[in-house]
Amino acid sequence: MRTRAAAPLILAALLAVACGGKEDDGTPAPPPPPPDLTGAVVMLLPSQGQARLDPELAFWLQERSPRTTWILPDRLQPVVDRSPGWRVQLDALPPGFVEVGGRRRATGELYDHMRRLGAMLDARLALIPYPAPGPVADSAGIALELTGVLLDVVGGRVVWHGTVRGRPAPPGAEPSPASVAEALARALSPM
Repeated sequence: MRTRAAAPLILAALLAVACGGKEDDGTPAPPPPPPDLTGAVVMLLPSQGQARLDPELAFWLQERSPRTTWILPDRLQPVVDRSPGWRVQLDALPPGFVEVGGRRRATGELYDHMRRLGAMLDARLALIPYPAPGPVADSAGIALELTGVLLDVVGGRVVWHGTVRGRPAPPGAEPSPASVAEALARALSPM
């Protein structure tokens, strides 16, 4: 008899624990596990709208993934410029991601540009960094946020994507591009 009377209380306690959760503090969820990039050739596209991130991304990605061949942004634009009739600004790519059957894919002009560039450079993957429009504020200060999209340029499939946040800057200081670049490199290559 006692177990029957206690059952509703136990069920209520379990539901409270299962349904309860911590409040969303605005911190991005940890990115999914990345693919192994050992031996891969990956084009690092220029940051979309934040050129000051490019040298930091180049440094940290090469530092964290030394067994990956990174084709850096300064090598990509000259390839486009030498191609007659092909005009694309690699630091301002057109939108072009869709969800198809639960999987994210690149389509349209974005897919066409990435496939063509990959074929010209013999690269199968492209990492496209998308910075947040501005610094993100939280209780620790302001920080930069960055989303990385790793794209299979042959089929257009998004292989990996994740959003990271750099270390918060102290009040009155600018957030560090190096911090968010290092965070993306760590997420993509956890070692």
